[in-house]
Amino acid sequence: MELYTRPHLFWGIKILQLLLALTCLGLEITQIVAFSSITPKLSITQFYDNYKGFGDYGVKIFYYFVILTTLIGVGWYLIYFNNIWRSPLLFRDIGVDIGFAILWMISGLTIISPVYHGINSCIRAAGHYAHRLECQAYFASIFCCWVNSILFVITSLFSWKLNSELRFRGATSPTSPRTFIV
Repeated sequence: MELYTRPHLFWGIKILQLLLALTCLGLEITQIVAFSSITPKLSITQFYDNYKGFGDYGVKIFYYFVILTTLIGVGWYLIYFNNIWRSPLLFRDIGVDIGFAILWMISGLTIISPVYHGINSCIRAAGHYAHRLECQAYFASIFCCWVNSILFVITSLFSWKLNSELRFRGATSPTSPRTFIV
């Protein structure tokens, strides 16, 4: 597969990563709104108390950080995609994708941890509609998080493959990484 002839493949995967990050953000907002409608007299900090064990607010705050960082990073990549594609710094692309893959995997493990520790009360979701909605949004967010992790691993592998293809064709070299065949 000659990846250097398929820029739309990279662009499409990056769009999907951005959409999944936006979906995760929307699902997190849905959880907060649903929690607020269940217990309007409790402060929003009670929502985050479900995730104690990694610090008071650490799990969700880290997840929000990963989502926002991804939105900024992938958004920047998409805005400057043509420039990046024509003169790639492939080791940078590989490093960024691996970094995002690691961040999404870590956040996937941390947001799933409350289920294993019995902290999240989704088992009792049979009653109130907002509570069921909060639980469904929680599990959908976990699913989207892991799909995005897999997509970043795929783009890391694609970037590595693109790097080796371009080196094989003589389009890049360790001393001049900015040359590229269009």
